[in-house]
Amino acid sequence: MGKNRHSKDRLFITATEWKTEHGGKKDSIKHGYQTLPFDHCALSLVPFESPVCTPEGVIFDATNLMSYVLKYKKNPISGNSMSSADIIHLKMVKNNDGQWHCPVTYKVFNESSHVVAIRTSGNVYSFEAVDELNIKPKNFTDLITSESFTKKDIITLQNPSDPNHVALRDVNNFKHLNQVREEMAVQKSNESQVRHNPSTSQIMKLIDKKREGREAEGKEKRLSDLLAKPVVNDSSSFADVADILALRPLTSDVLPGSMLTEKGMSGSCTSSIAGVHTNGGVRLANADEIREARWRKMREAS
Repeated sequence: MGKNRHSKDRLFITATEWKTEHGGKKDSIKHGYQTLPFDHCALSLVPFESPVCTPEGVIFDATNLMSYVLKYKKNPISGNSMSSADIIHLKMVKNNDGQWHCPVTYKVFNESSHVVAIRTSGNVYSFEAVDELNIKPKNFTDLITSESFTKKDIITLQNPSDPNHVALRDVNNFKHLNQVREEMAVQKSNESQVRHNPSTSQIMKLIDKKREGREAEGKEKRLSDLLAKPVVNDSSSFADVADILALRPLTSDVLPGSMLTEKGMSGSCTSSIAGVHTNGGVRLANADEIREARWRKMREAS
């Protein structure tokens, strides 16, 4: 028994302990990347509502990623070949304030959070919860579903201390954005090489208008053909629904007469309400509305 046996028994915690063990302020990580916020889709660059991810752990909105993969057959981040079967559907929860958070620790996810997902269940947790309850005790069962998984099934969705993973969410490295930039550069170059007089400009406008009309007619025909296909069950009709989603139809396209908006169309003018909102826009149809439209066509046909 040494005389300094209790030298570390303090009635306070040090700044290092607070920072590393108790969730205190971490040192800022300077990596030089222009990273996308955690709650933003890597395709649309806006907050997602139905999160999915690629095998390497980059998050997208389900509709955007499914449409892209069905069209290009490749990973939008890496450019490698990819199919819809490689998409991992995530199960994330929000608190009462509408913020994504860990269902175990209830900590809100932000740009400093280490976030992981379990591949087999799709459940998303903070790494702290998985590390303490799964990795350290070697108890590889899902914390919600009790489904068994392996250590390889733990997918990192965000880790600010790992430069390699931070680079995955660097918008400068997104292959699909580079592709868009190249296409715009080519288009701009082609336009700059052609000089139009008033007559040719008018002709080009008429050609563009006719082209848009043909594209709209083709889209309407493809939607009609896909909606008219017989439905056997949800699993067999999933591919058809995905094809329709790839066309990015509006709600009015699949359910005529339904004018569902994505924003509030009006607001109160009384003194108890401020910030009247009058802007609105028609939103895209979802899978449930597409299935409803298909069943309606089947009932009409019978």
